[in-house]
Amino acid sequence: MTAYTSQQAHDDITALFDAYYDAKKAGELVPPNKRIESADAIVERYIEFNGKRPPKGVLSRLGRCYYVA
Repeated sequence: MTAYTSQQAHDDITALFDAYYDAKKAGELVPPNKRIESADAIVERYIEFNGKRPPKGVLSRLGRCYYVA
């Protein structure tokens, strides 16, 4: 991959939310530390490819990863 766009980050966040809600429907929960690690990985990938933090919209959606339960 030569670039990691905001849209790709949003797509990855959507996939995280889908996994969280699927786990919840199955009676399982994704622990907070795992949600934080997943969110951090998206930020780190964005910085690695773009040399800067993701835009506010991406960070805002990532912030919601902490509250999915």
